[in-house]
Amino acid sequence: MTMFMKTLYTPGLAHLSYIFGDAGQASVIDPRRDVNEYLEIAHSRGAKITHIFETHRNEDYVVGSLELARRTGAEIYHGSQLDFQYGNPVNEGDAFQVGNIKLSILHTPSPPREQATGAHARPTAGSSEKCCRRACLRLLPHDRGRSRSGPHHR
Repeated sequence: MTMFMKTLYTPGLAHLSYIFGDAGQASVIDPRRDVNEYLEIAHSRGAKITHIFETHRNEDYVVGSLELARRTGAEIYHGSQLDFQYGNPVNEGDAFQVGNIKLSILHTPSPPREQATGAHARPTAGSSEKCCRRACLRLLPHDRGRSRSGPHHR
């Protein structure tokens, strides 16, 4: 199986989320409420969603993290600066393995203050360097789950 990454745009909310994976595992960043598309993408790639990351608490819409976790058994991770009622807090330097991708957590302090999951993916042995570089660029803090004005920023 090859490494994959897809950006999903939610019209009307200017919300971006991401699914990426490798070697039968997948991760979702900032899932929207309707989680079916993540499940379909993972299934089409032969991957199981194992990690869900929230880059910040969303007060302006309902996120899909709990529903996605319920349907997949994946763990939810979020910044440690606020007391969430669910999931697992992460801190700068925490690392996760998703197939052959090593995902490292970067603390990116800015409002909201718990915003901590600027993810940086690095390939490990057996993965595609080119695909991973594209994933790294898309997950850097400036592009963290929000579009500035629409689908042309995907």
